[in-house]
Amino acid sequence: DPYRDEPHYGVDYAAPQDYLNGKKTYIYPIGPGYVTAHSFCVRCYSEGDQWGNVAERWPLYNFGFGNFILIETPYNERVSIYVMYAHLTDDFVALGRYVTPEDVIGTVGKSGYAEEFHVHMEVRYGEPGRFWNANFTRWAALDLWMSTMPVNPALLVFADNHANFAAKLDVW
Repeated sequence: DPYRDEPHYGVDYAAPQDYLNGKKTYIYPIGPGYVTAHSFCVRCYSEGDQWGNVAERWPLYNFGFGNFILIETPYNERVSIYVMYAHLTDDFVALGRYVTPEDVIGTVGKSGYAEEFHVHMEVRYGEPGRFWNANFTRWAALDLWMSTMPVNPALLVFADNHANFAAKLDVW
């Protein structure tokens, strides 16, 4: 994003062709886990355009994440892996629901602060239970999110990197 000065902690997966052709792109989680937070950004739609797109990353727009889902995967008793899926058009989950990679959790969109249709995915790890029903319109939730350890999701696509990631989690 040429308009950002700060780091971009996730990976954006674009899908504009589907929307241009009137088709939805469904999102599946990259791993199993529990939905520990999700938010439909009502103000994104009341103050933004038909897609929930807004011009600012203000707290009332979930800090620009728009509609999002946060899934927690417990790794061991000391650490969990958190994956956020942001800028969604729809979400099909409920708080506390256990999801697997076979479950549709939402659709690609451009809600919040987004230039085009895509899903923004961030992977982080930290203490278990940090984000249960977190309200991402509050600075405390964003501060907590930013204080967890980020991981480049693109690295996790390749199985060869999984052992290195597991070693990081064990050390943490």
